Amino acid sequence: MENINLQLSTGKVIAVVGTTGSGKTTIANLMSRLYDPTQGEILVNDIPLKNINLEWWRRQVGFITQDVLLFSDTIANNIAFGIKEHNSETLTEAAKTAMVYEEIVHFKDGFNTMLGERGVNLSGGQKQRISIARAIMKQPQFLILDDCLSALDTGTEEQLLQNLLPYFQHRITLILGHRISSVKHADEIIVLHQGKILERGTHLSLLQQNGFYSKLVTEQIKKQEVKS
Repeated sequence: MENINLQLSTGKVIAVVGTTGSGKTTIANLMSRLYDPTQGEILVNDIPLKNINLEWWRRQVGFITQDVLLFSDTIANNIAFGIKEHNSETLTEAAKTAMVYEEIVHFKDGFNTMLGERGVNLSGGQKQRISIARAIMKQPQFLILDDCLSALDTGTEEQLLQNLLPYFQHRITLILGHRISSVKHADEIIVLHQGKILERGTHLSLLQQNGFYSKLVTEQIKKQEVKS
């Protein structure tokens, strides 16, 4: 990756969009400190991230990935994983915000439904929404959504993002994806290609540039039209 410069702040949603292999997940891994940069640095309130206590930082980060990790346990315990104190009200609120509540309560045992290994008895979209409910329960200061809406249809995705807008207002939010529908409402969109920033701006300003982002939009619209 070369010359990547991002500025994240509370209440702002920054999105990074690009095709597979563009470097989106690398940014997510660096921000969550799965590894440290070999060049340059990441600053948090002007403090190098590598100098911040790792355990403390991980508690501040809600990292939701495309490949959801679920345990052979109840839905309730999967959503509340790592949360010492919770109740049915907070579980319900998180599930409703993540738009998975109605499906959970229709299971025979509701929130006490046992999941198979890696949530084998759930659909891909249900897994992703349960992982979002888990992040909501955690109440992190920094939220990373890494292609975690890919299994949802665009209508559900749109409504879910609208549900999350009030939640975004009080935290730092980074959305990484390849679908334009996931990123178009962000305050700033960074367009990555082969590890470099090609374009940056809002959805409308990038469309007006008629560049790489505009081409991505056109390609995705054509694919949707073919499917329909």
